[in-house]
Amino acid sequence: MKYWLTLLNVNAERVVFGNPLEDWILAIVLGLATFTLLLLVRRSIRGHARRYAVAAELPRGVRLVMTLVGRTQIATLFALSVVAASKYLELGRRAERVTTGLIIVLIGLQVGIWLNAALRFYLKESREGGHSATNATTINIVEFVAKLLIWTLVVLVTLDNLGVNISAALTGLGIGGVAVALAVQNILGDLFASLSIAFDKPFVVGDTIAVDSLTGTVEAVGVKSTRLRSITGEQIILANADLLKSRVKNWGRIGFRRRVFTFRVAYDTTVDKLKELPDAVRAVVDAQERCRFERCSLRNLSEIALEYEVAFVSEDPTFDHLIAVEEAIYLGLLSILAARGIEIPVATTVGVPARG
Repeated sequence: MKYWLTLLNVNAERVVFGNPLEDWILAIVLGLATFTLLLLVRRSIRGHARRYAVAAELPRGVRLVMTLVGRTQIATLFALSVVAASKYLELGRRAERVTTGLIIVLIGLQVGIWLNAALRFYLKESREGGHSATNATTINIVEFVAKLLIWTLVVLVTLDNLGVNISAALTGLGIGGVAVALAVQNILGDLFASLSIAFDKPFVVGDTIAVDSLTGTVEAVGVKSTRLRSITGEQIILANADLLKSRVKNWGRIGFRRRVFTFRVAYDTTVDKLKELPDAVRAVVDAQERCRFERCSLRNLSEIALEYEVAFVSEDPTFDHLIAVEEAIYLGLLSILAARGIEIPVATTVGVPARG
């Protein structure tokens, strides 16, 4: 190095900012070489990561390392290069303090980015490996809370390495946190309610639920609110905390639908015909697809008619199937009553039946 400096008529022993010029040149060369090498390594691994992005046979650890290298920032590589170059120099206390602080901040930022990338990597695999409708809510909320914790931890560790007394900061944060918690207790209540929904899963996106007098299909479960789409088209927004305090009916997980209805026959119907009615109604119900008959019995002797009660179960829980089955049963019931000459009384005046 001295030979080349002599050829350039440069004094290698000249002191610049406390270090010989020769040491400055060596440090710069070493820093540039380190920076270039790190850039080439990052570029190579990124290329392999894109090439094997769909290669599921690669071990999870290898794919994670590729992901983390791909998320490495140029500023971090520059900081590492500066660290390598500074080994040849004797910096002043103030310059060394500034340089060290800058490097700590850059490394702390990079660690936060790596942790976030690792979190997204595992959450992505969880989303692809499970039921998307079931896991969507959990993954979104867990990601939000985990990112908040990661960056809080990164900031505290970085401040500690910079020499900041984080004990006092944590005490101040604790006092301030209590004040903030009191001010935003409703928001925090909704946040913890969203975590409860995520882990307990009383419903998931796509379920149809009824909350008090409101009914709709779950479109999204957020950190603060849940959005439903009603059957009439409008969007219903419910706070998560209020939602968990309510009685929720989840129609999305219904396994069957049970229906009970009554019909009337005239008092002048013979006993033999009355005895035949339960079996005739059973035949009508059993004729329907995925429908199970439970009972048909004479339940009441009203002022104007004899009242029968029918109970059946639709083993297909869809509402459209239930409506179709009910219609078929009603039409079949009218047919068997007409075939047996059994009249259906209709009340025209209180206490006075009219023949149907």
